[in-house]
Amino acid sequence: MSWRIFACLAAGLAALPVDAAPVPLAPGEKYVAMGSSFAAGPGMGRQAEGSPLGCGRSQDNYAHLIAQRHRLALVDVSCSGATTLDILYRREYGQPPQIEAVDPATRLVTITIGGNDVSYMANVIASSCLSRGGTAMRCRPTGEADVDRVFTELEARMTAVVDATRGRAPNATIVLVDYFTIVPEAGGCPTLMPLSDAQIRGAAAVARRLLEITARVAEQRHVHLVKLSSASAAHNVCARDPWIQGFAPRNDWPGFRTPPYHPNIEGMIGAADTIDRALFAR
Repeated sequence: MSWRIFACLAAGLAALPVDAAPVPLAPGEKYVAMGSSFAAGPGMGRQAEGSPLGCGRSQDNYAHLIAQRHRLALVDVSCSGATTLDILYRREYGQPPQIEAVDPATRLVTITIGGNDVSYMANVIASSCLSRGGTAMRCRPTGEADVDRVFTELEARMTAVVDATRGRAPNATIVLVDYFTIVPEAGGCPTLMPLSDAQIRGAAAVARRLLEITARVAEQRHVHLVKLSSASAAHNVCARDPWIQGFAPRNDWPGFRTPPYHPNIEGMIGAADTIDRALFAR
């Protein structure tokens, strides 16, 4: 079933309003975490039990940290490489679509998604690869026209994810967690991030479009938005206190590796703190 069908089926479902009160969750209640690698946390600490290696799901990602702090029953189905389509109906690494983890008992759902739909990280990595002398065949960038085409569909895809989640868990608090900020507003750091000024501006433009769509879907569907992009802006790759590793990340765990430009453990702790402040501290 396509995302368009999901959107049509779920278009009439009401979303719970976002209010200023802390999210009311009791210990033991079910929490489902969905999303891509920026939720999964590949290469950070130890691999989560039951995670396919390709998913790169860490037991130190923000979902695990939030679940530990609030003693929630976590079902983490986040997976590196996931798109909105993998949440809704495609299988990654033999797993069911992520949405199948959501059921009427679910009380909290966090979602970080959309970046892989528009080749956000893939193209930042490909650009760095090309800057280091790689060929287009090896580095495999996605063309701008293809990225723009998917951007025209992304809001509908993300809306379908939220609506499908609400349809399966009508009493859950749904939270869109947007992406870490990767590149600085100005300047660069060639050792950590081998990108030209033009490539940095291009990556920042894609990030802005992605964040704007995420915010618009959250507003239109009346779900929570956690602006990790804002919280991490001063912790980009080039920052003195980065939450994101560079093009050649440090890898301390053989076989469980961090891809370029992905969060470090400080970043995931920062993400968990940001989510905590947004949802639980008033």
